[in-house]
Amino acid sequence: PLDVNADGTQEATVEAALIALNTGLSNLGANNGLTKTGQNIELGGTLTKSTEIVTTTNNTLALKGLTSNSNITSNAYEILILDKTTGVIQKVAYESLLPRVRYVQIHTATQGQAEFNTPQTITGSENIDVYRNGINVNFSATAGHTKITLSDGITCHSGDKIRIVQIQ
Repeated sequence: PLDVNADGTQEATVEAALIALNTGLSNLGANNGLTKTGQNIELGGTLTKSTEIVTTTNNTLALKGLTSNSNITSNAYEILILDKTTGVIQKVAYESLLPRVRYVQIHTATQGQAEFNTPQTITGSENIDVYRNGINVNFSATAGHTKITLSDGITCHSGDKIRIVQIQ
């Protein structure tokens, strides 16, 4: 309702203003990472454009109440990383950040021997180097196995030292 003043002008009452405000609020939507539930605007939803949250030394961003997991033993986990230049958050596989271990196994060959055990199960030949008496030699290997075979033409003599270096 409107009140009419003595000079003939009209004024909206407080009640009319509240009705207009409530109507406007009920038409209010949410997007870009926000969701409207009833009369509430909540964090959570699909980002519809690139979004930056700017922090300062006094106004920081924190996540609290996260679940602890001290038993991470599989590749089912990912870790968030921050690009130093752009600040873009990305994810990496947990296993990709683990230190790689260098395994070395030395064999003393017998005359004509061409097959040798590896220190670990083979995941790929690109992670293995084989040396005969200190010289890098070609070999073949099959993922999932624990033996390498020296390439054709490479003959071991009794007492040759075969050094297998495997990174995993």
